[in-house]
This record gives sequence, C-alpha cells and structure tokens, in this order.
Amino acid sequence: MAYNEFLFNKTIEGLRKVNSKVVDWLLSDDRPKCTWVKHTFDPLNKSNHVRNNVCEIFNSWVGADRRKPMLAMLKSIIKRMVVIF
Repeated sequence: MAYNEFLFNKTIEGLRKVNSKVVDWLLSDDRPKCTWVKHTFDPLNKSNHVRNNVCEIFNSWVGADRRKPMLAMLKSIIKRMVVIF
C-alpha cells in the first residue's frame, strides 16, 4: 500500500508501464481516490487494520476442519458446501 502520495504516484507510473488501461480505469472520475487510496483516507481514522467479515465468517464456519490434514479439510468443506447448495 502506498502510505504517501509520492509512493502512490511511483506505483501508478510502474503500473502504467505494464497496463495503461488499468490505470485509466482506476483513476476514472467515477472511482474517487478517497475511497481506495490509502494516503487519501481520513487521518482521524485510528485503525490501520481492515477486516473482511466474509473471511471471519468463513473461518468460524471451517472451525475444527482447520486442524485436519489438507485433503481431509478440503473434503470436509466440499461435503458441507454440497449439502448447502
């Protein structure tokens, strides 16, 4: 993440070399920087940690399966998903 405008501009320049269409899409007028660029966030915001509730819900749903070996964990998750859908 770019915590200041200099790093943001440097990153955008690098990205523009890779794909200028992506930069044009990111910087379009219908996508204000204040909603996605770290250095434009309100400085009164005291939290530097962003949580995703979907991840938290998934982690609690997986629960005991997290302690299983990888294949057993995946089989258990897939089995529960098949029942849901």
